[in-house]
Amino acid sequence: MNVPTHVHEGKNGYLFLGGGRHSVFDLFTGKTGPSRASRETFYDNLSRRAALCAARGIDFRMVIFPEKCRALRKHLVMGDEIESVFLRDYASGDGSDSRIVYPIDLLDGEDRCFTKTDTHYSSAGFLAIARRLAETCHPEVADAVGARLEAGMGDARPYSGDLGRACVPPRSETVPRFHPDPDIVQETNGVESGNDGLLLIQKNAAALTEKTLLIFGDSFFRLMLPYLAPLYRRIIFCRTRFFHDEILAATSPDIVFSGMAERYLSDCRPDGQRDHFLNIPLVLGKRTAPTPGFAALWQEATIRAQLI
Repeated sequence: MNVPTHVHEGKNGYLFLGGGRHSVFDLFTGKTGPSRASRETFYDNLSRRAALCAARGIDFRMVIFPEKCRALRKHLVMGDEIESVFLRDYASGDGSDSRIVYPIDLLDGEDRCFTKTDTHYSSAGFLAIARRLAETCHPEVADAVGARLEAGMGDARPYSGDLGRACVPPRSETVPRFHPDPDIVQETNGVESGNDGLLLIQKNAAALTEKTLLIFGDSFFRLMLPYLAPLYRRIIFCRTRFFHDEILAATSPDIVFSGMAERYLSDCRPDGQRDHFLNIPLVLGKRTAPTPGFAALWQEATIRAQLI
């Protein structure tokens, strides 16, 4: 089997992202690290985002998604050298900042929370984090959310994750399937390629609350959307590293999550560098092909904001 240089083949068939744009193993072993400016930017952004939301009476959380190589370091040859970048370089004081959710305790050493062939979590991992967010932000319905999510777990299916697909031939495995709520309606602006600028709106008539959630995040939060659907009537997901004030004003959500994979802590950039979110496809020269119901859901979300 041909395993590309950015992929590390660990013990027991586990694949890890070891290189790539963020030089993951160098970052998590301390050979490289974020600059002082990056650390300061992280907390400047965090404070500004929390203050903007607080001024509008909106709850806010920053979610750091723990890296697979840290949580499953027992499957690495150099496992003892792997450190948490967040706890080593970013956590202030005792690391208990209430604005930040870093759920390493749920994932550490838990094979069931990961797949062997993907950088992301398994259904069990996403379910555990969704329940933690419910317990943190909506404790009154956390048990009901947990029960709804557990009911969605189904039979196993063949699966090849992003790391498995990078190998030649591709490597696959069998993982449990998660069945989302059948009432979910999902529409997107249809950015043609890449990630930044993707706008996705999800609506669930059977949600346990009437609340609207706005997310600024990466692929981890995008994959989490089905697991958050039982909790929120509407979810607006923006694929971006920044916090976009203009989308906050346009949608007037009840709660906002900003999220990032832990490896992205290698280089935090100030929110002041952002483009207007709706301009990102134009700036990047990407075409869009919105799904048929996107315009109606987007209009519904922005009309709601005007009425609040």
